[in-house]
Amino acid sequence: MSLPCFPNQSEFQVTSTLTPYDVAILVLIYIHSYTDQDIDCNIFVKLIIPTFQTSAFDPLSESDWYTKNNDGILLPTSGHFVSLLTSNQQLFTSFIKHLTGLREVDCITQLINLLFDETLIEDSEGIQKFRDRDFIHINGYVKKPFTKRSVIGQYVQNYYSKHKLSVFEDSINLWTRFEQFRDSCESRYYESHRRMRKLSHGSPFIFSQTSPNSDDGDSIDFISHLQTLAKGVTSRQDQPVILLSTEYFQHILNWCIYMCFYDVADPNYEHILEMLNKVSLADVTRFPSLHILHYLQAMKSRYYQDALDSLHSYYDYMLTGNSNKCFHMSLLSLATFHSSFHDCDAAIRSFEEATKSARENKDSRTLNLIMIWMVAFIERYPENASKFQVTIDQIIEYLKKHSDSENILVFESAYKFESMTSLMNNDNVMTVLYSSLKHMIITLQHGRSRSIMVNMLKYRKNLWDSLGYGSVGDLYSPFLEKHAQEVIPFIRRSISMDDKIRNDKYKSLYEIVTGLKNPSLQYQESMELKLLEIRRLISCGDSRAAMERIAERIKECDDKYSDKRWKFEFQKEKCQVFLHSGKGIRCMPVLKNMIDESHLTYNQLQSMESLVILLKLLIQINKREEALSCMNLNLTALLQFPILRGTVLELFQQLM
Repeated sequence: MSLPCFPNQSEFQVTSTLTPYDVAILVLIYIHSYTDQDIDCNIFVKLIIPTFQTSAFDPLSESDWYTKNNDGILLPTSGHFVSLLTSNQQLFTSFIKHLTGLREVDCITQLINLLFDETLIEDSEGIQKFRDRDFIHINGYVKKPFTKRSVIGQYVQNYYSKHKLSVFEDSINLWTRFEQFRDSCESRYYESHRRMRKLSHGSPFIFSQTSPNSDDGDSIDFISHLQTLAKGVTSRQDQPVILLSTEYFQHILNWCIYMCFYDVADPNYEHILEMLNKVSLADVTRFPSLHILHYLQAMKSRYYQDALDSLHSYYDYMLTGNSNKCFHMSLLSLATFHSSFHDCDAAIRSFEEATKSARENKDSRTLNLIMIWMVAFIERYPENASKFQVTIDQIIEYLKKHSDSENILVFESAYKFESMTSLMNNDNVMTVLYSSLKHMIITLQHGRSRSIMVNMLKYRKNLWDSLGYGSVGDLYSPFLEKHAQEVIPFIRRSISMDDKIRNDKYKSLYEIVTGLKNPSLQYQESMELKLLEIRRLISCGDSRAAMERIAERIKECDDKYSDKRWKFEFQKEKCQVFLHSGKGIRCMPVLKNMIDESHLTYNQLQSMESLVILLKLLIQINKREEALSCMNLNLTALLQFPILRGTVLELFQQLM
């Protein structure tokens, strides 16, 4: 059964006392403890966990409940509450009976006192004595007690204390909202049982030390006609108001930030945002992370000024607590803000200031986070790597020395970045695979959130695709079906550049050059367009312009990007220009270097790509026998790469 939509016309109110949602949970605890009805512990976990105290969302936290919860947060409304019970009609009926038996606010007080006094046992040893009947409980009708340290035990103790501290106005407000909640649950029950006869009404049930299984019958009839409260109590025909505890509101806010941060889908997301936009100024001061949510929303919509204002508002409030950590975190956030809008110089200045502040305050946790973001920034903008005071290799070595007992994300990121930089440097393939394997093992061993697991699988698929082993990369595809459109390989070898020239939107050199000016292009995408530009020039027969572009791109790879992998791609195009112009013999020095480097790095794909160029050269200079012999010796290795099979078959036909 799908969850009902969040009631977007409802108002809400944040309170530090009891809410109707909490009363409903207490009713379920009573049913579980005093009747023969067994309730699945997963229901209690899903209902109770969001009511516990939590801090603001932390993307580095490993213990946040919402980062590991795949089903989203349960909203504290009657519709969402009963959705957990509809699969068990016996439980649903029992719940409605007991809920509608609460006819006055004193019934709620009796219920809380009863659960606190009679269902809690000090430890597991007491539970065992209870089961062995050696321990006589104060109430002989309690069938399933709880330890005080259990989830339910802590919940009962917390809300017993909250209720004791509430004032008269809180009780009146609770009862008014509870009547709305109770009536809504009852109407949903009858709506799901339209063909059933309505339960007969009787006298209200008062929670006491009387057995629910007494001589009155199998169960007491808890349903009665609704009574009107004393004059002055707000009518239930008023606009419905959802009462939220401060803990639950923080969980909802954290869940929204998590969804926005990781782009997680949730059917209630828009309704929750509408609710959060109605927050009063007093609540904004109690929950400053609302500014972070507004910042993420503005960033998603690319609203520069709104995002900057929200970021400043958040840190202006946080810095009033004189927290040095907030200062360098604000600088880091400002750096990521500038990088999102491609203002690299401003981002680098903020990164450097944040690093200096974190070191002065000996905040290693924030410093590790800054280093991770710096590597991610360099990955996106490699042309700015030389502007930092430290090299990317120094950053990776620093992260690798980090203790995995503090935060596994840092240790895990170190090996991911190491494999990526090794790939860019065209290092030994075994080194690349060794680092990526460590990254995968660390991620799998520590039960990360879904988004991090998906990113790891995407990275693994991209890595194998870029090495030419698409069949291995396809093994990860079943786990990435919902995220397939997000997978961007380091080099998209599955896409034929010739097909892109014919069918892609970049049909002319003008469109390619215009596309290269787009500041939102990722690094790999911009390099692909540069390669596409060269291939377009070759297909047009403009060898001079193609060679000029190739020389520029190779110089960029050497001086600007330090990317030997893309340098190899442009060297291939240089050989193609010579072959296309009938002067293939002139590419021999470049081709020899390519073959030697591919052998040193054990990169078999690059070796076979170099071999294909060599075969074309041998055919062009009428060395057909040598070409055929070379092909026969390496045919198996050539055909293992799908991207080369078509070319190899064409060459084989020419030689036969």
